[in-house]
Amino acid sequence: MRFKSLDWLENCNSYILVNLLTTLGALPFAIGVGAAIILRSVLLLLFACILGGCCFGPVLSGMIDCILRKFRHCQDDWWASYRRAWKQNWKSSLIPGILLCLFWGFLGFMGLQMYWTTGTIPFITILLILISAILAVILFSVYWVQMVLFQQSSIITLRNCLIFGASHFPSCLISALMQIAWGVLLFCGAPWSIQLIPILGFCLILYWSMKILYPHLNQDFRIEELIAERFPEQMIP
Repeated sequence: MRFKSLDWLENCNSYILVNLLTTLGALPFAIGVGAAIILRSVLLLLFACILGGCCFGPVLSGMIDCILRKFRHCQDDWWASYRRAWKQNWKSSLIPGILLCLFWGFLGFMGLQMYWTTGTIPFITILLILISAILAVILFSVYWVQMVLFQQSSIITLRNCLIFGASHFPSCLISALMQIAWGVLLFCGAPWSIQLIPILGFCLILYWSMKILYPHLNQDFRIEELIAERFPEQMIP
């Protein structure tokens, strides 16, 4: 496995276009959770997370598939590859998408409600939220990669997530902290940062965080070896 020094710049157009599709898929979740927070409605939040997860899961799987293909230097047209990945993974990405949106939706909802009610959040609460967010990001990061690449049961996928996270915890921790810091930066920079989301909001951080994990993923799951056996046209010398 090799990374080109300018692989981000070489595939920038593909990443931006896929990011735009991902942003469109995230809109129902973002709008719904925003309305639920303003109205302080748990029922609306639940509905927004379920509907938003059904929309966001498939587009997120398409983005991760696109990033992994570029890591393998796959030369396929991005749109053709994206459509194939979407058709292949949209059903299996619904439940993970819903769980992902439920976690972040309720975490953000409870955190903001607590802050608005008390005016402050205890340090121990912030620490627990941070730890749970780190563990969730690690779990979901490894889960989505497996879901995109392999057809296997959820039990096996979850077991692999736990083993991988424990085996490569330093790299997983760095990747998770990068994603969390990026999310906090976008949140604190609103409304100006909102203009950045359709262009680079998802693809930039996923690219760099996945780049940290990919060497370990490739080694443990033999990604490029298996892809080269089944789809040699996706690999280059």
